[in-house]
Amino acid sequence: MRMKNEKTMFVCPQCGPFVIVYKEIWTQGSEGPYKIEFLQHIDGGATVIDEVSINTKPDGEPIAFSFCGQCKRLIDQEKCSNWLENQPSPF
Repeated sequence: MRMKNEKTMFVCPQCGPFVIVYKEIWTQGSEGPYKIEFLQHIDGGATVIDEVSINTKPDGEPIAFSFCGQCKRLIDQEKCSNWLENQPSPF
């Protein structure tokens, strides 16, 4: 579980870090996603920039499946990106 101030990032095994991501949000036992979120990395952290509601949220805990927006590959987990705050800017 993420802490409130913890930034996250996504790393695609094929395309690398900080890719554009979309998330399918399901619930346990549902027939399909009820929502899709679109994320971009802003200031070193993944941020939801848009979402599409497909259905009303079914009962149950949300389950998210994250995919690379370039190659469509499943991204297995979010990574903490707070370590970036202590690094000098490359620009």
